[in-house]
Amino acid sequence: RRAYRRSLPALLRWRRRILVGVVVLAVGGGAVAATRGNPVPLLRDRWHDLRGDVVQITGVKATITPPSEAAGAADAVVDGSPATSWTTPWTPAEGAPQCGDPHGTAEVQLTFPETTLREIRLITGVTDPSRRGLGLLPKDVYVIDEKNQCFPLEVSTADSEQVFVLNSDQAVSQVRIGISSTYPATDDRAQQTVSLTEISLWARPD
Repeated sequence: RRAYRRSLPALLRWRRRILVGVVVLAVGGGAVAATRGNPVPLLRDRWHDLRGDVVQITGVKATITPPSEAAGAADAVVDGSPATSWTTPWTPAEGAPQCGDPHGTAEVQLTFPETTLREIRLITGVTDPSRRGLGLLPKDVYVIDEKNQCFPLEVSTADSEQVFVLNSDQAVSQVRIGISSTYPATDDRAQQTVSLTEISLWARPD
């Protein structure tokens, strides 16, 4: 086989290497063009991806959608304090929970500087033990970005921070967070309300 290859014309023998070289140059040229001649940001992002590095997004503003006088102040979910929470009346769901279906319950809308989301961290319910059982605890939570991507999250009954990987794939500046199901009440005094204490969004370092 080696002797046969050596007997071939030089052009045929080198054709494969030439084709490989062309492909490598094309891929390299495309990468340079995609990074506008500066591959450092791309390499840095891949490094952070491998390490799982994230930083909290600052400048997050919270509002209620649709506006509701019955729902509490949305600012409570982004004030950094586990002592405050957002509470809204809960409309019991019919059928299996669907990502993006709030069943008539208000949603929290977060607005922030444009970035690609990588994580969301939640504290659900009211953290005060004496009041925690007086409302329903979220079970199925969803996040919808402005590109209409819906991310379902199943949260536990823990009163501590829960971390979820959330990759929006592209830069966004707004998300809606809603609740599509709750856990059964554990206290006979429980009312048809549901609460979120803290929400924080995380992205790769700059």
